[in-house]
Amino acid sequence: LIPTRRIYAINADGTGFTALFSGSDSILRRSYDLGQILDFSEAEEGRVAIPAWVGGVNQLYSVNIFTGAATPIAKGRPGTFTWGVQRGQAVLRFDVNYRGTVISVYGRATPADSWQPLTRYARRDGAPEWEYVADGSLPGEIYVLSHHGGEDKASIYQFDLARKTYGERVASHADF
Repeated sequence: LIPTRRIYAINADGTGFTALFSGSDSILRRSYDLGQILDFSEAEEGRVAIPAWVGGVNQLYSVNIFTGAATPIAKGRPGTFTWGVQRGQAVLRFDVNYRGTVISVYGRATPADSWQPLTRYARRDGAPEWEYVADGSLPGEIYVLSHHGGEDKASIYQFDLARKTYGERVASHADF
């Protein structure tokens, strides 16, 4: 047997047992790992973002925890291995090359925008020059750890995905 991972939703009182991706038989048959929640949507109560391998690529779904129904919200490429999700929408896409040696990060501020390259780095080099840290307070804004401006120490900055620009430095430490 091939091991699989699934998520089930249940109310605190034990009622309302629901298998997520209910009604999506082809996804349930073809995607072995449906056990990773990337986001609990603030935009729509009762929805979570879950990645699934479909048609040889990693796709992101918004899944209703009450009905189990899944709606696609982003489609990856053959090298996509994870997502950054903000308020129920994919804002970052992480791809790896075929040899598994280079990570490319793509971003977009809204679902209507096309994916834009943000950074790429070799996995063997240790810490990347640019790393996602957290969601920002506004849509399309995130926080990143970066050596922005050639600094020898990394700091945390606001980052605008629509403009692909750094905002203010929000944190730094003399030892890092």
